[in-house]
Amino acid sequence: MLQGLLSLGYLLVCSLRCEVMDCNEVWPEPSVIWRRSYTMFLLATTYLMPLALLSLTYGLVGRKLWLRTAPGNADEARDTQQMRSKRKVRCQ
Repeated sequence: MLQGLLSLGYLLVCSLRCEVMDCNEVWPEPSVIWRRSYTMFLLATTYLMPLALLSLTYGLVGRKLWLRTAPGNADEARDTQQMRSKRKVRCQ
């Protein structure tokens, strides 16, 4: 359904000249602004919004996993070792 709505704008501006069998885009004036606006709208709705949503959800899941405590009885030595390995960063 959404794909049809996104393609509707392109369908409205395409025209076919039968004598030459040529399909062109005929945008309203100023055509550069309309073409660029449509391209930016498609970029935002098909790439940037899904990317932002996925980044947000992965960030929330990662934060929840990072802040949770290990199951079982508390053991100071094990918990300290686990925190050290969580924060371990190697620069090469």
